[in-house]
Amino acid sequence: FISEKNALVNGCSFDKCEADYGGAIYIENDNSKITDCEFKNNKVYESGGAIYAKNEGLIDNCSFNNNLADDSCGGAVYLESRFNIKSSTFKGEKNLAVPLVGRI
Repeated sequence: FISEKNALVNGCSFDKCEADYGGAIYIENDNSKITDCEFKNNKVYESGGAIYAKNEGLIDNCSFNNNLADDSCGGAVYLESRFNIKSSTFKGEKNLAVPLVGRI
């Protein structure tokens, strides 16, 4: 859970994390940056299998593999606001949301 403005998450690996929203990371405030991270096999019961972001920020050079939102939206990433995604990869059949299929 990130509640600070201008937070930086860099060079981390998130594997098999579970939550209701944002399996690995739930971002509440502005200008957060997530760089050079790996997200795999994360699961939520609502939205944002790997990341749930409420405000503006940046995801750069991250990989998403087999993340799942069980009941809603954003298998890998769920964005409520303008959040830039650059130079990132989405792999695997399970970067999806059930019943609404989607990687982001």
